[in-house]
Amino acid sequence: MTNRMSKVYMNLMLALTAILLTASLCVSADEIDMSRDGSSSIRVHLMDKTTEGAVGGGTLELLQIAGLSFDGEYAFLPVGEFGRPDFSFDLSGRTDLSDPELAASVSAYADARNITGVTQQVNRYGRAEFTGLPLGVYLVVEREAADGYQTLKPFLVTIPCKDGDTYIYDVDASPKVEGVSPLEPVTEAVPEVVKTIAIPGGKSKASNTSMEYMKISVFEFAFTALDPSYPMPVNSTGSLDQGGNVESKTGTEMILQVEGSGTFEVGKIEFAREGDYYYTVSEIPGDGNYDYDPTKYFLKYSVKREGDKLVVAEKTIHVGSANGPLVSDAVFTFSNRYRKHLRVDEEEEIESHKTILRLIEEENGENKKTVLDVPDETEENPPKKTGSTYEGEEQKIPLRTGSSDVEEETPTPPDRTPTPPDRTPTPNLPQTGQLWWPVWVLAGFGALFLIIGLIRRKIYR
Repeated sequence: MTNRMSKVYMNLMLALTAILLTASLCVSADEIDMSRDGSSSIRVHLMDKTTEGAVGGGTLELLQIAGLSFDGEYAFLPVGEFGRPDFSFDLSGRTDLSDPELAASVSAYADARNITGVTQQVNRYGRAEFTGLPLGVYLVVEREAADGYQTLKPFLVTIPCKDGDTYIYDVDASPKVEGVSPLEPVTEAVPEVVKTIAIPGGKSKASNTSMEYMKISVFEFAFTALDPSYPMPVNSTGSLDQGGNVESKTGTEMILQVEGSGTFEVGKIEFAREGDYYYTVSEIPGDGNYDYDPTKYFLKYSVKREGDKLVVAEKTIHVGSANGPLVSDAVFTFSNRYRKHLRVDEEEEIESHKTILRLIEEENGENKKTVLDVPDETEENPPKKTGSTYEGEEQKIPLRTGSSDVEEETPTPPDRTPTPPDRTPTPNLPQTGQLWWPVWVLAGFGALFLIIGLIRRKIYR
Protein backbone atom coordinates (compact mmCIF):
# COMPACT_ATOMS: atom_id res chain seq x y z
CA MET A 1 0.00 0.00 0.00
CA THR A 2 2.87 2.37 0.90
CA ASN A 3 4.66 1.68 -2.39
CA ARG A 4 1.42 2.25 -4.28
CA MET A 5 0.77 5.61 -2.58
CA SER A 6 4.39 6.64 -3.13
CA LYS A 7 3.93 5.89 -6.84
CA VAL A 8 0.77 8.03 -6.88
CA TYR A 9 2.58 10.92 -5.24
CA MET A 10 5.55 10.57 -7.63
CA ASN A 11 3.21 10.67 -10.64
CA LEU A 12 1.50 13.69 -9.14
CA MET A 13 4.79 15.55 -8.69
CA LEU A 14 5.88 14.71 -12.25
CA ALA A 15 2.55 15.93 -13.58
CA LEU A 16 2.79 19.17 -11.61
CA THR A 17 6.37 19.73 -12.83
CA ALA A 18 5.35 19.20 -16.43
CA ILE A 19 2.44 21.61 -16.00
CA LEU A 20 4.66 24.27 -14.51
CA LEU A 21 6.96 24.03 -17.53
CA THR A 22 4.22 24.12 -20.16
CA ALA A 23 1.53 26.11 -18.38
CA SER A 24 -0.88 28.53 -19.91
CA LEU A 25 -1.75 31.60 -17.85
CA CYS A 26 -4.98 31.24 -15.84
CA VAL A 27 -4.00 33.63 -13.09
CA SER A 28 -1.30 36.22 -13.87
CA ALA A 29 0.36 39.04 -12.03
CA ASP A 30 -2.32 41.44 -13.19
CA GLU A 31 -4.52 43.13 -10.62
CA ILE A 32 -6.97 40.68 -9.00
CA ASP A 33 -9.97 41.73 -6.98
CA MET A 34 -9.13 40.15 -3.61
CA SER A 35 -12.42 41.48 -2.21
CA ARG A 36 -14.07 38.56 -4.00
CA ASP A 37 -12.26 36.17 -1.63
CA GLY A 38 -15.12 34.41 0.12
CA SER A 39 -17.84 35.58 -2.26
CA SER A 40 -17.05 33.63 -5.42
CA SER A 41 -18.88 30.60 -6.80
CA ILE A 42 -18.62 27.50 -8.98
CA ARG A 43 -21.65 26.46 -11.03
CA VAL A 44 -21.62 22.96 -12.51
CA HIS A 45 -23.93 22.02 -15.36
CA LEU A 46 -23.90 18.30 -16.25
CA MET A 47 -24.58 17.55 -19.91
CA ASP A 48 -25.12 14.39 -21.91
CA LYS A 49 -22.04 13.72 -24.04
CA THR A 50 -24.12 12.67 -27.05
CA THR A 51 -27.19 14.91 -26.96
CA GLU A 52 -25.74 17.75 -24.84
CA GLY A 53 -28.99 17.75 -22.90
CA ALA A 54 -29.14 18.30 -19.14
CA VAL A 55 -28.37 15.31 -16.91
CA GLY A 56 -30.22 15.60 -13.61
CA GLY A 57 -29.59 13.57 -10.47
CA GLY A 58 -26.55 12.46 -8.55
CA THR A 59 -24.33 14.15 -5.97
CA LEU A 60 -21.23 16.36 -6.38
CA GLU A 61 -18.55 17.07 -3.77
CA LEU A 62 -16.30 20.16 -3.78
CA LEU A 63 -12.92 20.16 -2.00
CA GLN A 64 -10.62 23.22 -1.77
CA ILE A 65 -7.07 22.22 -2.63
CA ALA A 66 -5.30 25.60 -2.40
CA GLY A 67 -5.96 29.23 -1.63
CA LEU A 68 -4.78 32.32 -3.51
CA SER A 69 -2.26 34.50 -1.70
CA PHE A 70 -0.27 37.62 -2.67
CA ASP A 71 3.28 38.32 -1.50
CA GLY A 72 4.68 40.46 -4.25
CA GLU A 73 3.11 38.01 -6.66
CA TYR A 74 0.07 35.76 -6.72
CA ALA A 75 0.44 32.08 -5.84
CA PHE A 76 -1.75 29.10 -5.00
CA LEU A 77 -0.80 27.61 -1.63
CA PRO A 78 -2.17 24.30 -0.25
CA VAL A 79 -4.79 24.55 2.49
CA GLY A 80 -6.06 22.23 5.20
CA GLU A 81 -5.26 18.54 4.84
CA PHE A 82 -3.53 19.22 1.53
CA GLY A 83 -0.80 21.11 3.39
CA ARG A 84 0.78 17.84 4.60
CA PRO A 85 4.53 17.43 4.03
CA ASP A 86 3.95 14.37 1.82
CA PHE A 87 2.04 16.40 -0.76
CA SER A 88 3.37 19.49 -2.58
CA PHE A 89 0.98 21.67 -4.49
CA ASP A 90 3.13 24.72 -5.22
CA LEU A 91 1.55 25.92 -8.44
CA SER A 92 3.31 29.30 -8.26
CA GLY A 93 0.38 30.94 -10.01
CA ARG A 94 1.05 29.31 -13.38
CA THR A 95 -0.99 26.19 -13.98
CA ASP A 96 -3.10 24.36 -16.51
CA LEU A 97 -5.65 22.37 -14.57
CA SER A 98 -7.33 20.64 -17.51
CA ASP A 99 -5.17 17.52 -17.21
CA PRO A 100 -7.51 14.65 -16.10
CA GLU A 101 -4.58 12.64 -14.71
CA LEU A 102 -3.67 15.48 -12.35
CA ALA A 103 -7.26 15.67 -11.08
CA ALA A 104 -7.37 11.87 -10.66
CA SER A 105 -4.11 11.94 -8.65
CA VAL A 106 -5.38 14.70 -6.35
CA SER A 107 -8.68 12.79 -5.90
CA ALA A 108 -6.78 9.59 -5.02
CA TYR A 109 -4.76 11.49 -2.42
CA ALA A 110 -7.94 12.91 -0.86
CA ASP A 111 -9.60 9.48 -0.72
CA ALA A 112 -6.52 7.90 0.88
CA ARG A 113 -6.56 10.57 3.62
CA ASN A 114 -10.37 10.53 4.03
CA ILE A 115 -10.49 14.24 3.17
CA THR A 116 -14.04 15.44 2.58
CA GLY A 117 -15.60 18.65 1.31
CA VAL A 118 -19.03 20.15 0.66
CA THR A 119 -21.72 18.13 -1.18
CA GLN A 120 -24.58 19.29 -3.37
CA GLN A 121 -27.43 17.44 -5.04
CA VAL A 122 -27.69 17.92 -8.81
CA ASN A 123 -31.17 19.19 -9.61
CA ARG A 124 -33.37 17.93 -12.42
CA TYR A 125 -31.88 20.55 -14.73
CA GLY A 126 -28.42 19.09 -14.21
CA ARG A 127 -27.17 22.02 -12.11
CA ALA A 128 -25.37 22.27 -8.78
CA GLU A 129 -23.97 25.54 -7.37
CA PHE A 130 -21.37 26.15 -4.68
CA THR A 131 -21.33 29.74 -3.40
CA GLY A 132 -19.43 31.87 -0.86
CA LEU A 133 -16.09 30.38 -1.91
CA PRO A 134 -12.60 31.75 -1.20
CA LEU A 135 -10.27 32.29 -4.14
CA GLY A 136 -8.18 29.23 -4.89
CA VAL A 137 -8.10 25.80 -6.53
CA TYR A 138 -10.93 23.30 -6.16
CA LEU A 139 -11.49 19.60 -6.87
CA VAL A 140 -14.94 18.49 -8.10
CA VAL A 141 -15.83 14.80 -7.54
CA GLU A 142 -19.09 13.03 -8.37
CA ARG A 143 -19.94 10.81 -5.42
CA GLU A 144 -23.23 9.46 -6.82
CA ALA A 145 -23.88 9.16 -10.53
CA ALA A 146 -27.15 10.09 -12.20
CA ASP A 147 -29.44 7.24 -13.18
CA GLY A 148 -28.41 5.76 -16.50
CA TYR A 149 -25.03 7.52 -16.59
CA GLN A 150 -21.43 6.68 -15.79
CA THR A 151 -19.63 8.37 -12.91
CA LEU A 152 -18.11 11.70 -13.90
CA LYS A 153 -14.31 11.84 -13.78
CA PRO A 154 -12.85 14.29 -11.20
CA PHE A 155 -11.75 17.71 -12.48
CA LEU A 156 -10.06 20.86 -11.08
CA VAL A 157 -11.30 24.47 -11.17
CA THR A 158 -9.49 27.74 -10.28
CA ILE A 159 -11.02 30.92 -8.93
CA PRO A 160 -10.49 33.35 -10.52
CA CYS A 161 -9.86 32.20 -14.06
CA LYS A 162 -8.84 34.61 -16.78
CA ASP A 163 -10.89 34.86 -19.96
CA GLY A 164 -8.98 37.18 -22.30
CA ASP A 165 -8.41 40.35 -20.29
CA THR A 166 -11.15 39.57 -17.77
CA TYR A 167 -11.01 37.63 -14.52
CA ILE A 168 -14.00 35.39 -13.81
CA TYR A 169 -14.94 34.92 -10.15
CA ASP A 170 -18.17 33.02 -10.76
CA VAL A 171 -16.93 30.06 -12.75
CA ASP A 172 -19.21 27.88 -14.91
CA ALA A 173 -18.18 24.28 -15.61
CA SER A 174 -20.10 22.12 -18.10
CA PRO A 175 -18.61 18.62 -18.03
CA LYS A 176 -19.96 15.94 -20.40
CA VAL A 177 -21.08 12.59 -18.99
CA GLU A 178 -21.56 9.33 -20.84
CA GLY A 179 -24.66 7.17 -20.62
CA VAL A 180 -24.56 3.51 -19.68
CA SER A 181 -26.17 0.67 -21.53
CA PRO A 182 -29.28 -0.84 -19.87
CA LEU A 183 -28.28 -3.39 -17.28
CA GLU A 184 -29.79 -6.85 -17.10
CA PRO A 185 -31.39 -7.18 -13.64
CA VAL A 186 -30.46 -9.99 -11.28
CA THR A 187 -32.90 -12.16 -9.31
CA GLU A 188 -31.84 -13.65 -5.98
CA ALA A 189 -33.74 -16.00 -3.65
CA VAL A 190 -34.31 -14.91 -0.07
CA PRO A 191 -32.75 -17.36 2.44
CA GLU A 192 -35.17 -19.92 3.86
CA VAL A 193 -36.78 -19.61 7.28
CA VAL A 194 -36.30 -22.64 9.54
CA LYS A 195 -38.79 -22.82 12.42
CA THR A 196 -38.64 -25.38 15.22
CA ILE A 197 -40.78 -26.10 18.28
CA ALA A 198 -38.97 -27.21 21.42
CA ILE A 199 -40.96 -29.35 23.87
CA PRO A 200 -39.97 -29.58 27.55
CA GLY A 201 -38.90 -33.16 28.19
CA GLY A 202 -38.84 -34.03 24.49
CA LYS A 203 -41.58 -35.04 22.05
CA SER A 204 -42.17 -38.29 23.95
CA LYS A 205 -43.67 -36.20 26.75
CA ALA A 206 -46.27 -34.60 24.47
CA SER A 207 -49.73 -36.13 24.05
CA ASN A 208 -51.28 -36.79 20.65
CA THR A 209 -53.59 -33.84 21.22
CA SER A 210 -50.64 -31.55 21.94
CA MET A 211 -48.80 -32.76 18.85
CA GLU A 212 -51.86 -32.10 16.69
CA TYR A 213 -52.26 -28.65 18.24
CA MET A 214 -48.61 -27.77 17.50
CA LYS A 215 -49.08 -28.75 13.85
CA ILE A 216 -51.94 -26.28 13.37
CA SER A 217 -50.44 -23.43 15.47
CA VAL A 218 -49.92 -20.27 13.39
CA PHE A 219 -46.68 -18.27 13.62
CA GLU A 220 -46.08 -14.85 12.04
CA PHE A 221 -42.87 -13.37 10.65
CA ALA A 222 -42.07 -9.85 9.39
CA PHE A 223 -39.81 -9.30 6.37
CA THR A 224 -38.98 -5.56 6.32
CA ALA A 225 -37.00 -3.36 3.90
CA LEU A 226 -34.98 -0.61 5.61
CA ASP A 227 -35.55 1.78 2.70
CA PRO A 228 -38.77 2.35 0.70
CA SER A 229 -36.79 2.20 -2.56
CA TYR A 230 -35.67 -1.40 -1.98
CA PRO A 231 -37.50 -4.10 -3.97
CA MET A 232 -39.57 -6.64 -2.04
CA PRO A 233 -39.75 -10.45 -2.45
CA VAL A 234 -42.14 -11.97 -4.95
CA ASN A 235 -43.49 -15.52 -4.68
CA SER A 236 -44.45 -16.96 -8.06
CA THR A 237 -47.23 -19.13 -6.61
CA GLY A 238 -48.73 -16.31 -4.58
CA SER A 239 -48.30 -18.26 -1.34
CA LEU A 240 -45.66 -20.01 0.71
CA ASP A 241 -45.02 -23.70 1.04
CA GLN A 242 -45.46 -25.69 4.28
CA GLY A 243 -48.99 -24.36 4.82
CA GLY A 244 -47.92 -20.71 4.89
CA ASN A 245 -49.23 -17.60 3.18
CA VAL A 246 -48.55 -13.89 2.74
CA GLU A 247 -50.91 -12.30 5.25
CA SER A 248 -50.22 -8.71 4.19
CA LYS A 249 -47.73 -6.70 2.16
CA THR A 250 -46.86 -3.00 1.96
CA GLY A 251 -44.08 -1.10 0.23
CA THR A 252 -41.60 -1.94 2.97
CA GLU A 253 -43.03 -4.89 4.94
CA MET A 254 -44.35 -8.39 4.27
CA ILE A 255 -46.12 -10.39 7.00
CA LEU A 256 -45.82 -14.16 6.60
CA GLN A 257 -48.06 -16.70 8.35
CA VAL A 258 -46.89 -20.30 8.72
CA GLU A 259 -48.43 -23.32 10.47
CA GLY A 260 -46.40 -25.66 12.65
CA SER A 261 -42.67 -26.27 12.39
CA GLY A 262 -40.55 -26.79 9.30
CA THR A 263 -38.74 -24.89 6.54
CA PHE A 264 -40.40 -22.45 4.15
CA GLU A 265 -39.31 -20.13 1.34
CA VAL A 266 -40.02 -16.40 1.38
CA GLY A 267 -39.62 -15.73 -2.35
CA LYS A 268 -37.22 -14.01 -4.75
CA ILE A 269 -36.08 -10.40 -5.13
CA GLU A 270 -35.22 -8.72 -8.44
CA PHE A 271 -32.55 -6.00 -8.31
CA ALA A 272 -32.38 -3.49 -11.17
CA ARG A 273 -29.72 -1.14 -9.79
CA GLU A 274 -26.29 -1.31 -8.19
CA GLY A 275 -26.02 -0.70 -4.46
CA ASP A 276 -26.32 -2.23 -1.00
CA TYR A 277 -29.76 -3.38 0.15
CA TYR A 278 -30.69 -4.09 3.79
CA TYR A 279 -33.65 -6.07 5.18
CA THR A 280 -34.69 -7.41 8.58
CA VAL A 281 -36.44 -10.69 9.43
CA SER A 282 -38.05 -11.28 12.84
CA GLU A 283 -40.82 -13.30 14.47
CA ILE A 284 -43.95 -11.51 15.69
CA PRO A 285 -44.87 -12.67 19.22
CA GLY A 286 -48.27 -14.34 19.50
CA ASP A 287 -50.63 -15.13 22.38
CA GLY A 288 -50.62 -18.93 22.21
CA ASN A 289 -48.92 -21.61 24.28
CA TYR A 290 -45.39 -20.62 23.26
CA ASP A 291 -42.30 -18.65 24.19
CA TYR A 292 -41.47 -16.85 20.92
CA ASP A 293 -37.98 -16.33 19.50
CA PRO A 294 -36.82 -12.67 19.92
CA THR A 295 -33.94 -12.97 17.42
CA LYS A 296 -33.73 -10.22 14.77
CA TYR A 297 -31.77 -10.90 11.59
CA PHE A 298 -30.26 -8.32 9.21
CA LEU A 299 -29.97 -9.40 5.58
CA LYS A 300 -27.61 -7.53 3.23
CA TYR A 301 -27.31 -7.78 -0.56
CA SER A 302 -24.40 -6.09 -2.37
CA VAL A 303 -25.34 -5.70 -6.04
CA LYS A 304 -22.53 -4.85 -8.51
CA ARG A 305 -22.23 -4.21 -12.22
CA GLU A 306 -20.47 -6.89 -14.24
CA GLY A 307 -20.29 -5.92 -17.88
CA ASP A 308 -23.82 -5.17 -19.06
CA LYS A 309 -25.55 -7.06 -16.24
CA LEU A 310 -25.91 -6.96 -12.50
CA VAL A 311 -24.69 -9.62 -10.07
CA VAL A 312 -25.15 -10.19 -6.35
CA ALA A 313 -21.54 -9.89 -5.23
CA GLU A 314 -22.31 -10.57 -1.57
CA LYS A 315 -25.20 -11.87 0.54
CA THR A 316 -24.75 -11.91 4.32
CA ILE A 317 -26.92 -12.38 7.42
CA HIS A 318 -26.08 -10.72 10.74
CA VAL A 319 -27.75 -11.11 14.14
CA GLY A 320 -28.94 -8.18 16.24
CA SER A 321 -27.68 -5.38 13.98
CA ALA A 322 -26.20 -4.74 10.54
CA ASN A 323 -22.74 -5.12 12.11
CA GLY A 324 -23.65 -7.95 14.49
CA PRO A 325 -22.31 -11.53 14.50
CA LEU A 326 -22.28 -13.17 11.08
CA VAL A 327 -24.52 -16.20 10.52
CA SER A 328 -22.54 -19.00 8.90
CA ASP A 329 -25.55 -20.81 7.38
CA ALA A 330 -27.62 -18.74 4.95
CA VAL A 331 -30.94 -19.39 6.76
CA PHE A 332 -33.10 -17.64 9.34
CA THR A 333 -33.57 -19.94 12.33
CA PHE A 334 -36.31 -19.41 14.91
CA SER A 335 -37.02 -21.66 17.90
CA ASN A 336 -40.30 -21.59 19.82
CA ARG A 337 -40.78 -23.27 23.22
CA TYR A 338 -44.12 -25.00 23.79
CA ARG A 339 -45.82 -24.62 27.18
CA LYS A 340 -49.04 -26.66 27.46
CA HIS A 341 -52.28 -24.89 28.41
CA LEU A 342 -50.67 -21.51 28.92
CA ARG A 343 -53.49 -19.42 27.47
CA VAL A 344 -55.56 -21.50 25.07
CA ASP A 345 -57.32 -24.86 25.10
CA GLU A 346 -55.78 -27.33 22.65
CA GLU A 347 -58.94 -29.26 21.79
CA GLU A 348 -60.94 -26.09 21.28
CA GLU A 349 -58.30 -24.70 18.91
CA ILE A 350 -58.14 -27.96 16.95
CA GLU A 351 -61.93 -28.04 16.48
CA SER A 352 -61.91 -24.38 15.43
CA HIS A 353 -59.23 -25.12 12.86
CA LYS A 354 -61.24 -28.01 11.43
CA THR A 355 -64.30 -25.79 11.17
CA ILE A 356 -62.35 -23.21 9.19
CA LEU A 357 -61.05 -25.87 6.81
CA ARG A 358 -64.56 -27.25 6.26
CA LEU A 359 -65.99 -23.82 5.51
CA ILE A 360 -63.19 -23.08 3.05
CA GLU A 361 -63.78 -26.35 1.23
CA GLU A 362 -67.53 -25.77 1.03
CA GLU A 363 -66.99 -22.24 -0.26
CA ASN A 364 -64.65 -23.50 -2.99
CA GLY A 365 -67.06 -26.31 -3.92
CA GLU A 366 -64.39 -28.93 -3.44
CA ASN A 367 -64.33 -32.12 -1.36
CA LYS A 368 -67.57 -32.20 0.63
CA LYS A 369 -66.36 -34.90 3.00
CA THR A 370 -64.43 -32.64 5.26
CA VAL A 371 -62.67 -32.96 8.58
CA LEU A 372 -65.95 -32.40 10.45
CA ASP A 373 -68.01 -34.98 8.54
CA VAL A 374 -67.79 -37.57 11.29
CA PRO A 375 -70.29 -40.55 11.04
CA ASP A 376 -71.98 -42.20 13.99
CA GLU A 377 -69.47 -44.45 15.69
CA THR A 378 -71.28 -47.78 15.73
CA GLU A 379 -70.01 -51.31 15.26
CA GLU A 380 -71.85 -51.50 11.93
CA ASN A 381 -70.44 -48.16 10.74
CA PRO A 382 -67.03 -47.60 12.37
CA PRO A 383 -65.22 -44.33 11.52
CA LYS A 384 -62.38 -44.35 9.01
CA LYS A 385 -59.72 -41.74 9.54
CA THR A 386 -57.09 -40.70 7.01
CA GLY A 387 -54.76 -38.00 8.28
CA SER A 388 -57.10 -35.34 9.70
CA THR A 389 -60.06 -36.15 7.37
CA TYR A 390 -62.84 -38.54 8.33
CA GLU A 391 -64.60 -40.50 5.62
CA GLY A 392 -68.16 -41.57 6.26
CA GLU A 393 -71.75 -40.53 5.90
CA GLU A 394 -71.96 -36.81 5.25
CA GLN A 395 -73.61 -34.57 7.82
CA LYS A 396 -74.32 -30.87 7.90
CA ILE A 397 -73.49 -28.23 10.51
CA PRO A 398 -74.76 -24.64 10.85
CA LEU A 399 -73.16 -22.20 8.44
CA ARG A 400 -72.13 -18.76 9.73
CA THR A 401 -73.48 -15.75 7.87
CA GLY A 402 -72.33 -12.48 9.39
CA SER A 403 -72.86 -12.76 13.14
CA SER A 404 -75.78 -15.25 13.12
CA ASP A 405 -76.04 -19.00 12.60
CA VAL A 406 -78.12 -20.26 9.67
CA GLU A 407 -79.14 -23.89 10.00
CA GLU A 408 -79.98 -26.18 7.14
CA GLU A 409 -82.88 -28.67 7.31
CA THR A 410 -80.61 -31.65 7.89
CA PRO A 411 -79.75 -32.35 11.53
CA THR A 412 -76.50 -31.11 13.03
CA PRO A 413 -73.82 -33.61 14.04
CA PRO A 414 -74.11 -34.93 17.59
CA ASP A 415 -72.21 -33.24 20.36
CA ARG A 416 -68.93 -35.13 20.74
CA THR A 417 -67.97 -33.39 23.96
CA PRO A 418 -67.33 -36.15 26.54
CA THR A 419 -69.66 -36.13 29.56
CA PRO A 420 -67.73 -35.87 32.81
CA PRO A 421 -68.26 -38.82 35.16
CA ASP A 422 -70.57 -38.49 38.17
CA ARG A 423 -68.27 -37.70 41.06
CA THR A 424 -70.94 -37.97 43.92
CA PRO A 425 -69.44 -40.25 46.63
CA THR A 426 -71.34 -43.54 47.40
CA PRO A 427 -71.03 -45.60 50.64
CA ASN A 428 -69.05 -48.82 50.53
CA LEU A 429 -71.03 -51.80 52.02
CA PRO A 430 -69.20 -54.75 53.64
CA GLN A 431 -68.91 -57.66 51.27
CA THR A 432 -70.10 -60.22 53.95
CA GLY A 433 -73.43 -58.42 54.31
CA GLN A 434 -74.48 -59.59 50.92
CA LEU A 435 -74.71 -63.46 51.94
CA TRP A 436 -76.07 -64.12 55.51
CA TRP A 437 -76.32 -67.94 55.65
CA PRO A 438 -72.61 -68.48 56.27
CA VAL A 439 -72.94 -66.34 59.38
CA TRP A 440 -75.67 -68.57 60.86
CA VAL A 441 -73.76 -71.76 60.04
CA LEU A 442 -70.61 -70.54 61.72
CA ALA A 443 -72.58 -69.34 64.76
CA GLY A 444 -74.21 -72.79 65.13
CA PHE A 445 -70.87 -74.59 64.97
CA GLY A 446 -69.53 -72.21 67.60
CA ALA A 447 -72.41 -72.90 70.00
CA LEU A 448 -72.06 -76.70 69.50
CA PHE A 449 -68.36 -76.64 70.34
CA LEU A 450 -69.10 -74.57 73.43
CA ILE A 451 -71.69 -77.12 74.73
CA ILE A 452 -69.34 -80.06 74.12
CA GLY A 453 -66.64 -78.27 76.06
CA LEU A 454 -68.87 -77.71 79.08
CA ILE A 455 -70.04 -81.38 79.14
CA ARG A 456 -66.51 -82.77 79.02
CA ARG A 457 -65.47 -80.47 81.84
CA LYS A 458 -68.32 -81.81 84.09
CA ILE A 459 -67.46 -85.45 83.40
CA TYR A 460 -63.83 -85.19 84.30
CA ARG A 461 -64.43 -83.15 87.42
